[in-house]
Amino acid sequence: SFFGLQYDMDWSEAVISKLGANVRLANSSHQQTQVSMPDLTVCPFSDVEEDDQLRVTYANAVGIVNGRGDGTFDPMSSITRQEAAVMLVNAYMAYGGGLSMDSESLPVFTDQAQISDWAAENASLLCQWGVMNGVENGEFAPLGLYTREQAILTFLRLYEKAPVSRLTGNIPDAFE
Repeated sequence: SFFGLQYDMDWSEAVISKLGANVRLANSSHQQTQVSMPDLTVCPFSDVEEDDQLRVTYANAVGIVNGRGDGTFDPMSSITRQEAAVMLVNAYMAYGGGLSMDSESLPVFTDQAQISDWAAENASLLCQWGVMNGVENGEFAPLGLYTREQAILTFLRLYEKAPVSRLTGNIPDAFE
């Protein structure tokens, strides 16, 4: 089982169904509010194959992916390191993680000016946690390609080093 669900349904459908049923937002008084999922019957992107539409629509609904901004997802394109940083943090947040950042110890890269505004905080956060590292000479290489090997390694590090994870046993009750 995965998230307490049986494997008789597609894993992504199981995860998103669980998220849709259990995602909760805590406000400053620690009250919880149920969050409803948007309509998942229509893929928001025009270039996603029918077999992949449900998974991509789910990932978009929980905020992991946003597409290219022009109504396309561009599924056959490589992604950059800065795009990967944003998706990793978005996946972490969708899973119930909270952000904790020590702004005094944020890494500053020699190519900091090349990191897009929409990705800079995520890249710094993941580097601070030890999930992503610079490449060499103090560079983050935000436009460098994110390889399969990097994807495997960064997801493993996210599991091992993020402040909230199953490894540390502090996942919010909604995700147990």
